[in-house]
Amino acid sequence: MADVFPFRGVRYQLDEVGSFSDVVTPPFDVIDARTRVLLAEKSPVNMVHIILPEGAPEADKYTMAGRRLRQWIGQGVMRRDAAPGYYHLVQRYEGLDGRTHERRAFFARVRVPEPGEEGVVLGHERTFAHKIQDRLALTKATKANLGAVFGLYEDPEGRVTSVLQAAESRPPDVEAKTVDGVEQRLWRVDPDEAIGEHLRGKPLYIADGHHRFATAVAYRDWVREQEGSDAPGAHDCLLMGLVEMNDPGLLVWPTHRALDPPETFRAKAFLRQVDTWFDPIPVSREALPAVLEGAPPQAVGLAIHEMGCFLLQPRPERIEELLDAEVHSVFHDMDVAVLHRGILERVMGLEPGMELVYEPNMEKTLALVERGEKRMAFFLRGIGPHRIKAVADAGQYMPQKATYFYPKLPTGAVINLLED
Repeated sequence: MADVFPFRGVRYQLDEVGSFSDVVTPPFDVIDARTRVLLAEKSPVNMVHIILPEGAPEADKYTMAGRRLRQWIGQGVMRRDAAPGYYHLVQRYEGLDGRTHERRAFFARVRVPEPGEEGVVLGHERTFAHKIQDRLALTKATKANLGAVFGLYEDPEGRVTSVLQAAESRPPDVEAKTVDGVEQRLWRVDPDEAIGEHLRGKPLYIADGHHRFATAVAYRDWVREQEGSDAPGAHDCLLMGLVEMNDPGLLVWPTHRALDPPETFRAKAFLRQVDTWFDPIPVSREALPAVLEGAPPQAVGLAIHEMGCFLLQPRPERIEELLDAEVHSVFHDMDVAVLHRGILERVMGLEPGMELVYEPNMEKTLALVERGEKRMAFFLRGIGPHRIKAVADAGQYMPQKATYFYPKLPTGAVINLLED
């Protein structure tokens, strides 16, 4: 099971960078081209210059990023802590519900599971080779975990959090407001055996960062191949940011789907067809969020261009027939599975992996349909972290973008060097 360790983190030095807000970023995979320009202009030592390097030929950009990181450390822009520790993070943010929330996490080194070792770090999403290769090339060049895998752990008594939260009685070591509007506060905490002991023997669950985890596995294997040895080293671990599953600030937001159905699609015929399993109830766009929130688990929201909004209310005596025998029981009361395996694939006849627009903001999704940019959209609800755990424990994978964890963990607040 999981082994969690303190580590000597590498952090920006305030007297060198002026403001942590100018250098700490969201993860690379949520930074679009416009945001990258904005971040790059904030500071010549903004972390975006390393996690998304530019200004060199494709084959050389990773080498440039590695050289840049070592230069920053050598110049004192970033410094490795003298002693190992954990790094306690508090994030204050405005959620998609318009309310202010606070979430706690801590950064640690976690041992990468050995081949065939099951139940150590469990995921719920599939990964893609081309995304792993990009991050693997960057990891080889920098010899560092620049961004953390977002993980979950169970500690309902709050033993780990109580140890870490004591640090909040003093000013934070790092305080930043990242470009996504999230207030980030970080404290280094001296090692406490209670943390590792409590988590030892328990599995960890990947919330976000499945490709970063797969990259860490690939890097460990690559180092062993290069060295011709399985001797232990820093490459056997990866950087994780861990959140307790019952943290009140841990909210999993839904990702809605917008699409253009095939030209043969007829909305009225679709509603008649879907009536076998659902009662299509017309609702106003204003009422849709509240109506959907109060509906049964398998209910799905729907908007059709020039027809309006509906709640697809499941018919209890028929809804189970919509999912074929190949669908694992863990999915049977999840709206995302009912939508993909039932409505999109069985009712509409669309292929798995069809092109969809994924958008966590319901208003933006509705606007796409109202303007006619997309002809229809389906609306879902967030999946709680314990449901994600159940899927991972069952060895199953959720449909793409079934979960939206916001905020993401910051990149650059602390990084982990993959060398002792």
